[in-house]
Amino acid sequence: MTKFTLEKIDQENVKKTDIREDVSTVNIPALEKQKSELEQQITSMQKQLDQINEVLAEYKKLPQT
Repeated sequence: MTKFTLEKIDQENVKKTDIREDVSTVNIPALEKQKSELEQQITSMQKQLDQINEVLAEYKKLPQT
């Protein structure tokens, strides 16, 4: 079951109606930009996490004193 419906307003905007009758106007280019920015942040954070995990894995291999 869909949680919302979209109704095209113009070339760049849609009206989003939630099942609970909340209505929002969504600017599609802005939403796509936000998505791209979040994906870039996730990629950067995943790279940092991978580097941290690599260091921690090597640390665990060191002799414990």
